[in-house]
Amino acid sequence: MFEFEGLYSDPKSVLLYNGVRVPDEIVETIKNLDNKRFIITLNDAVSYPGSINPISKGHYIILINKARAKQLKIQFGDIVQVKMEPDTSEFGMPISEEMQLVLDEDPEGFDYLKKLTPGKIRSLIYMVTKVKNPDKRIEKTIVILDHLRANQGKLDYKMLNVAFKEYNRM
Repeated sequence: MFEFEGLYSDPKSVLLYNGVRVPDEIVETIKNLDNKRFIITLNDAVSYPGSINPISKGHYIILINKARAKQLKIQFGDIVQVKMEPDTSEFGMPISEEMQLVLDEDPEGFDYLKKLTPGKIRSLIYMVTKVKNPDKRIEKTIVILDHLRANQGKLDYKMLNVAFKEYNRM
């Protein structure tokens, strides 16, 4: 586990992104790890899956979006406590219980999902887990797997959005 503190940076700063700069010695250690995905905890209050993000040559930050900043009640220039624990989940991001149930029931669809790049898999998991209603998470997972099956495992976000809209019209 890594722990450090840093300033929540203003987007007008040299960093150009909202976040906390990761100390150079931690960056060097992380670069040598096989698993570069973490569960990031800020101020012992908010946890989420993520990684360090390059912003310029040799400089990395932990991104903090506006919703998390609001939840933490932090402003630019505030000190933020950061803890990073290795994410041991299969895809570098936890899967909702509902999504896992659908994946278990549809091995062919799950195989298509597993063949995507790790980033695409995480983006699809995020699409499902951000939905608050459990029934809607199930529906969204089914639409994703049907889309992958219909396109022989190829992901087309525009077509997928159309599929979501069509499913919602039913």
